[in-house]
Amino acid sequence: MKRKARSERVSRAVHAMTAAALLSQGLSGLDDPSSSALPVALPLAGGALAAASAVLHRRLHGRSRYLEFASALIEAGICATVGAASMARGTRYIHYAWFVAAVAVVGGAVMKWRLTVSGPSAAPPESPAPATPEPPPAPDHPPPLS
Repeated sequence: MKRKARSERVSRAVHAMTAAALLSQGLSGLDDPSSSALPVALPLAGGALAAASAVLHRRLHGRSRYLEFASALIEAGICATVGAASMARGTRYIHYAWFVAAVAVVGGAVMKWRLTVSGPSAAPPESPAPATPEPPPAPDHPPPLS
């Protein structure tokens, strides 16, 4: 039970950090009058989704594992899109952080998916019984007489 509770807390924290990063990226785009609407709206929408996932985590994700996996994939896709947009703008190094965040969110979602499918108490597959050891080979010559 402690493992599941810890997993839920970590998942909620990841959603909250993703929401903060995406919302700050979207709000910083509002300052630039030359930017188009999509690079501003996409991080804001993704941040709102991540914030909703963080706040309503137990209610939303407890009902369906598909919903949790889908929201994680959407968050990862938005992080990757923000990274690509940052790279296209010519910023240095920050796009790597967005790409790493996207990979981390997908990795966490896959791990959580596998945990819910197999169950936390799933035992590893049993290995076959060890074979009985073979007797040592007989010597080619008889033992010496003393």
